[in-house]
Amino acid sequence: MSIYKWIFEKLTGVELVDPDPNFIPEKNDAEEFLDVEPGWPKEVSGEFSLIDSSGDDEHSFYWVIGTLDIPEFEHPILLEFKDKVLIESGLNKLEEFPSKIKVQINPSVMEYYQVVRHQKT
Repeated sequence: MSIYKWIFEKLTGVELVDPDPNFIPEKNDAEEFLDVEPGWPKEVSGEFSLIDSSGDDEHSFYWVIGTLDIPEFEHPILLEFKDKVLIESGLNKLEEFPSKIKVQINPSVMEYYQVVRHQKT
């Protein structure tokens, strides 16, 4: 045990452990496909499932995160709608966020692809 781990354990009561060298994170085929091509924004569409959202008195939604199941891929991607993009899309006026969407996205920030434009379907 290194001195840093020992000190951390004494201060917090939490024992730090090294990561398992045999752990291989699951690969996401949709993310790999999107990240290989350099041109952004990219257009994607599919079945959207809401994970979390925020709203206020004026807008039902002004921030939304969720998963997008794209039919061509086995795994979903994570999407984030923020402020102006979501409000200008008109989706924030709905009582429930729609399940089928078509959007343009930019590269991911902290796991979530950033929606830059919603397209009416």
